[in-house]
Amino acid sequence: MKYFIPQLALKTLLPPQTRLEEKLGGLPWGLKADLWPRCRECGKPQTLLAQFIHQTGRLDLKKEGRHLLIFWCAGPDGCETWKKESGANACLVLDDSEITDGLTLPPSPDTLVQVEARVTGWHEQDDDLPESPATLFSVEQLGTRLGGPPFWAESAGVPPKFIAEGWQFLGQLGSSYHFDGPPPSSDRVGCAIARWVDKQKIEEKATQLKPDAPERIYVPEGVHYWWCDGPGFGDSGTGYFFVKYPPGKPKICFFWQSS
Repeated sequence: MKYFIPQLALKTLLPPQTRLEEKLGGLPWGLKADLWPRCRECGKPQTLLAQFIHQTGRLDLKKEGRHLLIFWCAGPDGCETWKKESGANACLVLDDSEITDGLTLPPSPDTLVQVEARVTGWHEQDDDLPESPATLFSVEQLGTRLGGPPFWAESAGVPPKFIAEGWQFLGQLGSSYHFDGPPPSSDRVGCAIARWVDKQKIEEKATQLKPDAPERIYVPEGVHYWWCDGPGFGDSGTGYFFVKYPPGKPKICFFWQSS
């Protein structure tokens, strides 16, 4: 089965956003203020997890120009964001006609905003797995992807009833953001860097912190990537979004699991 891995770039290493771009975290592009979802449990504005655009074969929203925005309640109240119908998360499918131009400002000063990474491209891969529910019980490959089978943080996967109800896997979100290539300097990224050299951790501090930077980035030894914390989903969990295709717009649900 084909699946797609996003190529990411951290916001603090990019120029200001001036057009629609797919992203993880940050502020939504073009969302009308009255559509920003609030948590049904605590009443606070939810936090954007991701904004994706319809693309046949990668993210099927059944219409050109459609957008998917995924939110959750990132507040400290412990709202039940892991449940698909708790009201503590929300998935919006919007047509081009429902999108404005420009970034949407948070609805209140206390709105929590997730560290932003923009999608600069997609890596198409094939895992050679058959398209059947038998593939739904792996505990590997828990990072962000669109398409393919889900890879479950919990070995039990989802109840068969969930599949029987007609939900189809659309994508998953990892707890952290991974970036290809050599890491930036701490001053360029605007946060601390934790590096491992000869199995020893070395901390490099930035001269000046940038407000939109993560707390720190991590550079493992002997690998070709670096990473920073993302939404977390409990204890390094994984978020999942599924779709149904009733008449009209697709219906999308979100939930997460933690190992």
